[in-house]
Amino acid sequence: MAGGNFGGGTGEIQNPYLIEDADDLFAVRNDPYAFYKLVSSINLMECTQLGPNGWIPSPFIGTLDGNGYSIENLKNHSGGTDVGLFTVLRGTVRNVQLSNFDIQGGARVGAVAGRIEQAKGVAIENVAVVNSAISGSSYVGSLAGTIFNGQVRNSYSKAVVNANNNYKGGLFGAVTSDVTVEAPIIENCYFDGQITGTGTNGGLIGQATQAPTIINSFFNSAAGTDNGFGTAKTADEMILAATYVGWDIPMANHLQKVWSIADGDTPELFYNAGSRFLVFAEGKYYRLNGEDWVEMGDMLPTEAEFASLGLSEGDLSGVPGFVWNKLRIHRVIEIVNLRERYRVDQVYDHKALVNQGQVTDGFLLKTSINLADYGDALGRVYFKH
Repeated sequence: MAGGNFGGGTGEIQNPYLIEDADDLFAVRNDPYAFYKLVSSINLMECTQLGPNGWIPSPFIGTLDGNGYSIENLKNHSGGTDVGLFTVLRGTVRNVQLSNFDIQGGARVGAVAGRIEQAKGVAIENVAVVNSAISGSSYVGSLAGTIFNGQVRNSYSKAVVNANNNYKGGLFGAVTSDVTVEAPIIENCYFDGQITGTGTNGGLIGQATQAPTIINSFFNSAAGTDNGFGTAKTADEMILAATYVGWDIPMANHLQKVWSIADGDTPELFYNAGSRFLVFAEGKYYRLNGEDWVEMGDMLPTEAEFASLGLSEGDLSGVPGFVWNKLRIHRVIEIVNLRERYRVDQVYDHKALVNQGQVTDGFLLKTSINLADYGDALGRVYFKH
């Protein structure tokens, strides 16, 4: 645990500061313009620098890549203005789940930030807010209280939003842009939580001084008022795959999709979908069939094949050595993870992995094991995520 000193990195785009614990995340305020990446899920109740009202937010101008992990248990009962993980966001937050947030603020309140202003490019991307209660006196939304400009993509909320006024919405309390800037763009987002309190509300946005561009974004019609921002859907429609036409978006690595979409539930972002692994060696993919590795052929398996034939996280974590030994003829094998949620850091006896290829969106594409390093008595292979 880095305790506020980070686990590595220089803060540059190609070498971000690595956030290992809550004190590291608190230390972001010391250099708010830098690039940061989570390397584990963060429990903010473990922060040693909480104030009397809980988490102390600060402005953020840089980039925070959640790396598929979660930030949990933010509590702030200050009743103050501009309350959230950050006070003001002028940068980017992506690839993170915000879970179990309990915020009781005043004006401009949201899980990501109290307000989003002068964001350059993408402000929020691949962000989920779940099991959370976001409350304030005015301008309250589950992502942010207000948004001035910027792009919000592939994000959703199932939070409870509460305010006793007319400026509350499922994602944003209000859009505050004017004729001097382009209004925000909200694309492939949904709200399936609750909006409570007196006064009017909006399923996605409470009100807008300048209409945002909203593309393929929905809200549960039982949750909020249809005020023309976003498309209202019934509870049954919210869990139909057909509702989300156009959401079948590949990640930059083209080995996975941003969303996992199926009938019976609302879409899940890639890091909350089930991860599957396959072994690749000498141009062939192998699946585990009992105690044998079975060749799948030399073509990249489809997503459906990964889902049906790949090893789950738990299965891969405890594959006995004698099973791995059946692949020893290949010497070096690669573990390919379709969902790329997990960071495969080390295996049995702390031997390092090699060729940990990274992709442009920051997730692990593959990692290799040289089976010769483990000798004849491999034992059981353990993966630390």
